[in-house]
Amino acid sequence: MCMGMTLPASLKVLFLSDIPNMVALPFSIQNLYNLTDMKIIRCTDLEILPTGINLVSLERLNLNGCSRLKTFPDISRNISSLYLEETAIEEVPPWTENFSKLKYLLMRGCSKLEYVYLNVSKLKDLELVNFSHCGALTGADLNGYPSGIALEGEIIGTELQASSSGLDNSVPKVEFSFINCFKLDEEAVLQQLSYEKLIFSGEEMPLYFTHRTTGTSMAFPLVQSPHSPPFFRFRVCAVAVFDCKPTSGTIGVFTKVNCQFKSRLGSYYDSPYQHDYFSVYQNGSYLLLLDCVVPLRKDNATPTEVDYDYVNVQFHMSSSKFKLKEWGIRLWEEYCSSVENRLGNTNTSPQICEADEDNVGNPLIS
Repeated sequence: MCMGMTLPASLKVLFLSDIPNMVALPFSIQNLYNLTDMKIIRCTDLEILPTGINLVSLERLNLNGCSRLKTFPDISRNISSLYLEETAIEEVPPWTENFSKLKYLLMRGCSKLEYVYLNVSKLKDLELVNFSHCGALTGADLNGYPSGIALEGEIIGTELQASSSGLDNSVPKVEFSFINCFKLDEEAVLQQLSYEKLIFSGEEMPLYFTHRTTGTSMAFPLVQSPHSPPFFRFRVCAVAVFDCKPTSGTIGVFTKVNCQFKSRLGSYYDSPYQHDYFSVYQNGSYLLLLDCVVPLRKDNATPTEVDYDYVNVQFHMSSSKFKLKEWGIRLWEEYCSSVENRLGNTNTSPQICEADEDNVGNPLIS
């Protein structure tokens, strides 16, 4: 592979691996307009990628193990899958928001990655982002909103999607993995994202989560207001501990959340279950975080039928190799009686919230 080499313009798949002394790709790569897959792995001397080109057909790019590559690739705006693990890339640049079809961004083990700009609000197809084992990562700008809080229009749109998603479907979420990113400010990340799933390393729940329990349910009163919102919104954090002999590889953890709303007059409503799936490494202890949007009424209910006085939230985690150590929630603003318990306010102290599943009529708060 030399710089003057000509590659055929009809090429659709390019796969190169373990090629010593290949510092740059040949110039003729810019003419590969039919290329859909490019896989260049473990080419440890590769430092330079072409710039100023747009391979319009390229959908999947894999540069895993190119350990001297420092620049984030910009050779296709139609890319859907980017595999950049164990590279020397130092930054995910702001112009990645132009990758409108991006679904997967995997950068596990990028030891020199220091900062991430990723405008989730413009990456509508995004499904999975992995920055695990990026030990130098100190910060992430993940949404591009000036205030760091999701715009109300985005919230409403997501809620409407939740409303029409059916009983067994959950709101689509992006899964972000920040395992072993010990320099990262986790609370700063939490305040930027809405309706996503996150995975951090950790053995203790952050103080950010103001209601917590070691059981499977918790109950607490709801704030009464003249206009009851159609959705109940909260963020969940579960501490999942690997409970078997350490092994390698990943394993799936399934979670299930639902709510039972009750009034003092005896009316009640059981929400549909919200199902989520996390993919985690088998070794270690993790914080699994997800945002929940639960409808407060049945499809044809009138506003007077949704004036509930309290809610019982139930959480279940299904995995034979992980055990649930503790879990907690933090409410969105309209459901909180005090400003200290609202999402976005980190100056809080935890409250222990327990509820017996067979006696949800007596919520306890201490």
